[in-house]
Amino acid sequence: MRKTPSRQGLIVVAALAVTLLDGFDAMSLALAAPPMAKALHLPREALGVVFASVLAGMIGGSVAGGALADRLGRLKVLIGSIVVFSVAALLMPLATGLAFILVNRVIAGVGLGAAAPIALALATDVAGLKRSDRTVTIIWSGIPLGGVLAAVFAYLAMPRWGWSSIFVVGGLVPILAAFLAAVAFKDTASSAAPGKPRPRLTALARRETLGSVLLMAAMFPFGYVTTSLLVNWAPTILSHQGAPQGVISAAFSVINLASVAGSLLLGWLSDRLKAGWLLAVCWLCAALALAGIVILGGSLVWLCALAALASTIAAGAQGLALAQANRLPAAAGLESTAVGFFVSLGRIGQVTALALSGWALTWGFGERGVMLLGLIGGLVAALAAFALQRLPAGSRAA
Repeated sequence: MRKTPSRQGLIVVAALAVTLLDGFDAMSLALAAPPMAKALHLPREALGVVFASVLAGMIGGSVAGGALADRLGRLKVLIGSIVVFSVAALLMPLATGLAFILVNRVIAGVGLGAAAPIALALATDVAGLKRSDRTVTIIWSGIPLGGVLAAVFAYLAMPRWGWSSIFVVGGLVPILAAFLAAVAFKDTASSAAPGKPRPRLTALARRETLGSVLLMAAMFPFGYVTTSLLVNWAPTILSHQGAPQGVISAAFSVINLASVAGSLLLGWLSDRLKAGWLLAVCWLCAALALAGIVILGGSLVWLCALAALASTIAAGAQGLALAQANRLPAAAGLESTAVGFFVSLGRIGQVTALALSGWALTWGFGERGVMLLGLIGGLVAALAAFALQRLPAGSRAA
């Protein structure tokens, strides 16, 4: 059913609010990690496992949440997912050790992983929006925008109220988002129509699009490595270089604002250029920016500048990749499942990279070694995206 422009706008805002909460929670952990580790006497190497625990939950949430949403009703599963990560965030200040943090962050990850793909699918179901790469990138820009808000809050409130305050706010705001989602999405198609067979994940692997699916399945995990390592390790790297909390929060805000700008700019360009080739070039440029960090990262100024550049490009590339996933011809009736599936593959890449980043520090490769992992991920994602454009037009996702 076609919605009025004002209703379409409300739907996009509601979906954007969900991804914003995703970004706020993810950045909250990254920003709170240094003072939290100090307060709870956690070793630096344990932070990689903590970051990975959120993504482990997101993997399960993306797959299970997307599949359940296409079967049981997207709005119901969306609101349930928001409640899950809201409660987890509110319980985070009770943490006394590593075990509690890991369990809490896995649970939060399940809710976060399910909510964003469902919100994206609901919004792009609305008539007039489904084919717009720009709409997808606008919605997904909520993740870095949430990071900006988290950084601002950390700068203003954490020095006074401590690391736990950011999780209290991150648990209360989703309650408002749940009400907004209930209003905005109440008349949208939220599940398979009665009488139709329930969609299956195997429907994504039709012969005519199997090549696209396989290449995208390679592109997502390696591409997501780039932004994951930047977002999760940048505050810790800056802290170890002696930067005060104010500088860390300011630098993190710039990095995430650059990500928002990159998402919006590349979304606008994708409506005017060939989106597939643009995506491939973006992954390559993100890898080159990370190469610059590896070479010049000893300088605080260069680290911040190159991290902002890499985030600008990689965040936009993520949005373009999601737009391709949402347009797969074989994904008709499987929007939540398709987006959730590919996002979960991205999360697998992030979990693996974050686990390896902790080991890289333990083995003495240092923080430049961590950024080297992101460089490798960007290069592989670029190769997969270039190969995707070499497929026959009828078998490509874009």
